[in-house]
Amino acid sequence: MNIIISTLNAKYIHTSLSIRYLKAYAQPDYDVQLAEYTIKDPIMNIVGDLYSKKPDVIGFSCYIWNIEETMKVVAMLKKINPELVIILGGPEVTYDVGEWLDQIPGADFIVIGEGEVTFKALLSEIEGANDYKKVGGIAYRQDGKKVIQPQNGKVDLKSLPTPYRLEEDRDELSKRVTYIETSRGCPFSCQFCLSSIEVGVRYFDREKIKEDIRYLMENGAKTIKFVDRTFNISRSYAMDMFQFLIDEHHPGVVFQFEITADIMRPEVIQFLNDHAPAGLFRFEIGVQSTNDHTNDLVMRRQNFEKLTRTVTMVKDGQKIDQHLDLIAGLPEEDYHSFRKTFNDVFELRPEEMQLGFLKMLRGTGLRIRANDHDYIY
Repeated sequence: MNIIISTLNAKYIHTSLSIRYLKAYAQPDYDVQLAEYTIKDPIMNIVGDLYSKKPDVIGFSCYIWNIEETMKVVAMLKKINPELVIILGGPEVTYDVGEWLDQIPGADFIVIGEGEVTFKALLSEIEGANDYKKVGGIAYRQDGKKVIQPQNGKVDLKSLPTPYRLEEDRDELSKRVTYIETSRGCPFSCQFCLSSIEVGVRYFDREKIKEDIRYLMENGAKTIKFVDRTFNISRSYAMDMFQFLIDEHHPGVVFQFEITADIMRPEVIQFLNDHAPAGLFRFEIGVQSTNDHTNDLVMRRQNFEKLTRTVTMVKDGQKIDQHLDLIAGLPEEDYHSFRKTFNDVFELRPEEMQLGFLKMLRGTGLRIRANDHDYIY
């Protein structure tokens, strides 16, 4: 079988970690080609390029930023070649799968949740006996009826092969952002966030991750972003990784983390201020809102006093740039209260401040209860 896994990134410099996991797990049984595009590429160009590769199976990784373009690509590909097997996966199609089967008639299968094990099992049935009842975590149609099969459980992260050493990436590492994942899940329950749906935090093998980071630096990676939802949830883990990155870093490499600022201990920041080279680390801190009532409504625990202490201490150390996020449009937040949120955060004078708008992500509590707050979206 000629198998392609594709996605449409938001920008050229981004890389898709998800499709690399799928490829790494499918090997050596299946030789999978990766095909990445951007949402700015003309649809005809994407379709033409994919068609020229003569695929039997194409998988698409779907997100809120690329679903509309992906739907057009799928429809066109299916029109040109009705025999082509199209598989969709990713957070945007993992929820409301019955609705997606209606909306995207060109999709033969939807993979629900973590895809590594499911995707490989599905390929094996497509190539073999077509007994799809054996595959957990997929949705498809049979005799005109929708079939939705629940997942078999969470993937054992320590068993996953590394997605960071693919041959085709070696020459690209210096030109694009490299994303790395050391854990999945989040201990918090913020109702606007997809991570609130999964309970608990699971870790990858720490020593393997360190070897991967060494490999990435040695092969030219310049910007490495950790996609862990809360990098510093375990103080001992964060300290171990910080120490490793300080000891091993190559000049010119930058590491970025999403941290929860109000749980960061002063002694951890003092350690970084004393030992981290300037410019090695960047922190991304989600403040979202300083309105206590709004935070309560979205089940977000936040101590703004402690957050301020962390941001100020990091800023005084002059070693680490900080990027603070706000979300406009959270429940019961009006212009007046959001102006206060904005001013509270602006006064901290971070190096970067990002004002984003609330996304009604599928599967989140906020989307499910959108009518409670009269959302139009």
